[in-house]
Amino acid sequence: MSDSKKNYANKLIELIKEVFEENEWKYKFDEEDNTISFTFCGDDLDMDYIFSINADMEHILLYSILPVKIDASKIAEWAIAVNHANNGLNRGTFEINAERETISYRMSQIYCDSIISKQVIYDMVHLSNLIVDHYNDKFFMLAKGMINLKDFLEKVK
Repeated sequence: MSDSKKNYANKLIELIKEVFEENEWKYKFDEEDNTISFTFCGDDLDMDYIFSINADMEHILLYSILPVKIDASKIAEWAIAVNHANNGLNRGTFEINAERETISYRMSQIYCDSIISKQVIYDMVHLSNLIVDHYNDKFFMLAKGMINLKDFLEKVK
Protein backbone atom coordinates (compact mmCIF):
# COMPACT_ATOMS: atom_id res chain seq x y z
CA MET A 1 0.00 0.00 0.00
CA SER A 2 1.34 3.43 -0.88
CA ASP A 3 1.93 6.04 1.78
CA SER A 4 -0.48 8.42 0.04
CA LYS A 5 -3.31 5.86 0.23
CA LYS A 6 -2.56 5.17 3.88
CA ASN A 7 -2.40 8.89 4.69
CA TYR A 8 -5.71 9.59 2.95
CA ALA A 9 -7.37 6.68 4.78
CA ASN A 10 -6.16 8.14 8.08
CA LYS A 11 -7.53 11.56 7.08
CA LEU A 12 -10.89 9.91 6.38
CA ILE A 13 -10.95 8.32 9.83
CA GLU A 14 -10.30 11.77 11.32
CA LEU A 15 -13.05 13.23 9.14
CA ILE A 16 -15.52 10.60 10.37
CA LYS A 17 -14.56 11.39 13.97
CA GLU A 18 -15.12 15.11 13.30
CA VAL A 19 -18.61 14.44 11.95
CA PHE A 20 -19.45 12.42 15.05
CA GLU A 21 -18.06 15.03 17.42
CA GLU A 22 -19.83 17.91 15.64
CA ASN A 23 -23.13 16.05 15.91
CA GLU A 24 -22.41 14.95 19.49
CA TRP A 25 -22.72 11.29 18.52
CA LYS A 26 -20.89 8.82 20.72
CA TYR A 27 -18.43 6.45 19.08
CA LYS A 28 -15.52 4.14 19.84
CA PHE A 29 -12.35 4.20 17.80
CA ASP A 30 -10.36 0.97 17.55
CA GLU A 31 -6.77 1.94 16.70
CA GLU A 32 -5.74 -1.63 15.98
CA ASP A 33 -8.47 -2.22 13.38
CA ASN A 34 -8.76 1.45 12.40
CA THR A 35 -12.55 1.23 12.75
CA ILE A 36 -15.21 3.41 14.32
CA SER A 37 -18.16 1.72 16.01
CA PHE A 38 -21.33 3.33 17.26
CA THR A 39 -24.92 2.59 18.27
CA PHE A 40 -28.06 4.55 17.52
CA CYS A 41 -31.44 3.95 19.12
CA GLY A 42 -34.11 3.30 16.54
CA ASP A 43 -37.87 3.40 16.86
CA ASP A 44 -37.86 -0.12 18.30
CA LEU A 45 -34.38 -1.71 18.29
CA ASP A 46 -30.85 -0.45 18.86
CA MET A 47 -28.70 -0.35 15.75
CA ASP A 48 -24.97 -1.10 15.96
CA TYR A 49 -22.68 0.10 13.17
CA ILE A 50 -19.03 -0.03 12.17
CA PHE A 51 -17.15 2.28 9.79
CA SER A 52 -14.02 0.87 8.23
CA ILE A 53 -11.64 2.13 5.57
CA ASN A 54 -9.87 -0.13 3.08
CA ALA A 55 -6.94 2.02 2.00
CA ASP A 56 -5.79 -0.38 -0.73
CA MET A 57 -9.20 -0.47 -2.39
CA GLU A 58 -9.93 3.19 -1.53
CA HIS A 59 -13.23 2.17 -0.05
CA ILE A 60 -15.33 3.31 2.94
CA LEU A 61 -17.60 0.65 4.41
CA LEU A 62 -20.43 1.26 6.86
CA TYR A 63 -22.20 -1.85 8.07
CA SER A 64 -24.63 -2.99 10.71
CA ILE A 65 -25.27 -6.53 11.89
CA LEU A 66 -28.95 -6.68 12.74
CA PRO A 67 -30.00 -8.12 16.12
CA VAL A 68 -31.62 -11.06 14.34
CA LYS A 69 -30.63 -14.72 14.42
CA ILE A 70 -31.85 -16.47 11.29
CA ASP A 71 -32.77 -20.13 11.04
CA ALA A 72 -30.28 -21.64 8.59
CA SER A 73 -32.74 -24.42 7.77
CA LYS A 74 -34.97 -21.73 6.23
CA ILE A 75 -32.22 -20.10 4.15
CA ALA A 76 -34.34 -20.04 0.98
CA GLU A 77 -37.08 -18.14 2.82
CA TRP A 78 -34.52 -15.69 4.19
CA ALA A 79 -33.03 -15.22 0.73
CA ILE A 80 -36.47 -14.25 -0.60
CA ALA A 81 -37.05 -11.84 2.30
CA VAL A 82 -33.64 -10.15 1.93
CA ASN A 83 -33.95 -9.96 -1.84
CA HIS A 84 -37.40 -8.38 -1.51
CA ALA A 85 -36.08 -5.80 0.95
CA ASN A 86 -33.12 -5.03 -1.31
CA ASN A 87 -35.44 -4.37 -4.25
CA GLY A 88 -36.76 -1.31 -2.40
CA LEU A 89 -33.32 0.17 -1.68
CA ASN A 90 -31.57 2.80 -3.74
CA ARG A 91 -28.36 2.66 -1.68
CA GLY A 92 -26.77 -0.14 0.27
CA THR A 93 -27.79 -3.76 0.58
CA PHE A 94 -28.89 -6.33 3.12
CA GLU A 95 -26.86 -9.53 3.17
CA ILE A 96 -27.21 -12.97 4.70
CA ASN A 97 -24.34 -14.73 6.41
CA ALA A 98 -25.63 -18.29 6.58
CA GLU A 99 -22.57 -19.50 8.50
CA ARG A 100 -23.10 -16.97 11.30
CA GLU A 101 -26.89 -17.01 10.86
CA THR A 102 -27.03 -13.21 10.66
CA ILE A 103 -28.33 -10.44 8.45
CA SER A 104 -26.35 -7.27 7.95
CA TYR A 105 -26.79 -4.02 6.11
CA ARG A 106 -23.85 -2.63 4.15
CA MET A 107 -23.29 0.71 2.49
CA SER A 108 -20.06 1.56 0.75
CA GLN A 109 -18.40 4.54 -0.86
CA ILE A 110 -15.49 4.33 -3.27
CA TYR A 111 -13.19 7.35 -3.05
CA CYS A 112 -10.60 6.78 -5.81
CA ASP A 113 -9.34 10.20 -6.91
CA SER A 114 -12.17 11.83 -4.95
CA ILE A 115 -12.53 14.21 -2.06
CA ILE A 116 -14.93 12.96 0.60
CA SER A 117 -16.75 15.68 2.51
CA LYS A 118 -18.32 15.68 5.95
CA GLN A 119 -21.69 15.76 4.21
CA VAL A 120 -20.96 12.43 2.50
CA ILE A 121 -20.17 10.84 5.87
CA TYR A 122 -23.25 12.42 7.49
CA ASP A 123 -25.46 11.21 4.63
CA MET A 124 -24.07 7.66 4.87
CA VAL A 125 -24.89 7.55 8.58
CA HIS A 126 -28.29 9.19 8.20
CA LEU A 127 -29.47 7.07 5.25
CA SER A 128 -28.17 3.83 6.80
CA ASN A 129 -29.99 4.68 9.99
CA LEU A 130 -33.27 5.28 8.16
CA ILE A 131 -32.98 2.05 6.19
CA VAL A 132 -31.92 -0.21 9.07
CA ASP A 133 -34.57 1.28 11.37
CA HIS A 134 -37.26 0.73 8.74
CA TYR A 135 -36.42 -2.94 8.15
CA ASN A 136 -34.88 -4.30 11.35
CA ASP A 137 -38.18 -4.80 13.17
CA LYS A 138 -39.66 -6.66 10.21
CA PHE A 139 -36.65 -8.99 10.00
CA PHE A 140 -36.86 -9.42 13.79
CA MET A 141 -40.56 -10.37 13.63
CA LEU A 142 -39.86 -12.85 10.83
CA ALA A 143 -37.00 -14.43 12.82
CA LYS A 144 -39.16 -14.75 15.94
CA GLY A 145 -42.08 -16.27 14.02
CA MET A 146 -44.31 -13.28 14.80
CA ILE A 147 -44.97 -12.96 11.05
CA ASN A 148 -44.53 -15.38 8.16
CA LEU A 149 -42.78 -14.72 4.84
CA LYS A 150 -46.02 -13.64 3.15
CA ASP A 151 -46.65 -11.07 5.91
CA PHE A 152 -43.06 -9.85 5.61
CA LEU A 153 -43.39 -9.37 1.87
CA GLU A 154 -46.58 -7.37 2.42
CA LYS A 155 -44.95 -5.16 5.07
CA VAL A 156 -41.96 -4.23 2.92
CA LYS A 157 -43.80 -3.26 -0.27
